[in-house]
This record gives sequence, C-alpha cells and structure tokens, in this order.
Amino acid sequence: TSFGNIPFQFNMKGSSYAWHCFKGIFFCVLTLGFYFPWYIVSLHKFKMKHLKFKGATFHTKTTGGSFIFQSIKMILLLVCSLGLAFPYVMNMNLAYYLNNLRMKGDMNFDEIVQNPEKVKDESLQDSLASAFDVDVDVA
Repeated sequence: TSFGNIPFQFNMKGSSYAWHCFKGIFFCVLTLGFYFPWYIVSLHKFKMKHLKFKGATFHTKTTGGSFIFQSIKMILLLVCSLGLAFPYVMNMNLAYYLNNLRMKGDMNFDEIVQNPEKVKDESLQDSLASAFDVDVDVA
C-alpha cells in the first residue's frame, strides 16, 4: 500500500504477533471474556507500532473503555434499526479508529507525488471482460 509515490512499511515478526495473540486469548479465557475489549485495542496498538510511513510512526489513543462504549453504541444502533444502520455503523467504527490515530515524525508532504498516470493493473479488466464475454481495448 502506498500514498502517492511513498509506500507504507510494515515490519513485524510473525512469532511476536503470535505470542501477542496467545497472551490475549489466554487472558480472555482466564477472565471469562472481560479482557476482550482490551485485547482488541492491544492488537490494534501492536499493529500500529510496527507501521511506518517514510520514517513517521503511527500511534493510537484508543483505550479499552472507549472501545466498550463504541461497541455498545454500535450494537444498540444495529439492534434498534434491525440491521439497517449497518453501513453507518461500519463508517462510525472506521471513524473511531482514524480519529484516535496519530502520526509522529518528520514528514515532508510536498515530496509526495500523486501520479494519475500510474501503471494500471489490467488483470481485473481482463477477468471481467472474459466473464462477460466482451472485448476490451485498454488505451
């Protein structure tokens, strides 16, 4: 994944992620599920800790308590609307994570080049053209 011409970097060992998951699941079982919101938040923080964007690092302010409050709001909206508020709930959940995300470090956004003439991946176009049995000329 990239933003403009700058790629995001995600460096993490699988063993450290597996150990983090194992500890979280162990504490969830030990506390009969009460640790689950804090486990979800710790996973999110763990992932953001290993994400970099040209030297800048990401940090999140999410907490277990705020995640519980957010989850209760989402569940109530879904139940009261009989599921019709699902798109709104998904956007609300994304906004929760993005509003609590912070990027720290020196970043020169003027160096980022947005290039609309990037090389196009034509595999999707070819697959759809063959599925619908149409000819597609890609310029």
